[in-house]
Amino acid sequence: MLKVYIKRAGNGIYVIGPIGRIIGKKEDDKVNKAINKCERNKKCKHIILDLSDVDFMDSAFVGAIGYHYAMMSHDGGDLFVVNQNTSPFNYVHRIIEFFSVDKVVRVYPTMEECVNTVHESDRKKAIMDEAEKIRQEEIDEEVEAEIEKNLDRDTKKLNIK
Repeated sequence: MLKVYIKRAGNGIYVIGPIGRIIGKKEDDKVNKAINKCERNKKCKHIILDLSDVDFMDSAFVGAIGYHYAMMSHDGGDLFVVNQNTSPFNYVHRIIEFFSVDKVVRVYPTMEECVNTVHESDRKKAIMDEAEKIRQEEIDEEVEAEIEKNLDRDTKKLNIK
């Protein structure tokens, strides 16, 4: 029987870990409900799907990974996959490669590497957001100066005092 856990791994980071086999609608739905719960949580910016304890997953679940990645991206978040079983003989690893999941979603071999990447990404995003805010303030100041200049020019043309 498939079990699914959800745990918080940091500010806005949630780990969803299915344990067992993801095969058929019942198991797919169980994992999808956990992911949906995180997606609806406004504090959740990043979901890490830990497949390290999954023995088997069907192609429908591979599609669900893509769907949830798109939903998180649309809402400004991210979905990552961790699979510690990187042996070429591991079924989940082979499915990830066969369906090119790793070409769409970032897949990490360890939870630590994934969480560190998420934190670094958040730091870079905060820096970029601050830089954009400063740039926008500079643009606003330039626009105000241009408006003032045009207003002065138009006032002089109309001879308004």
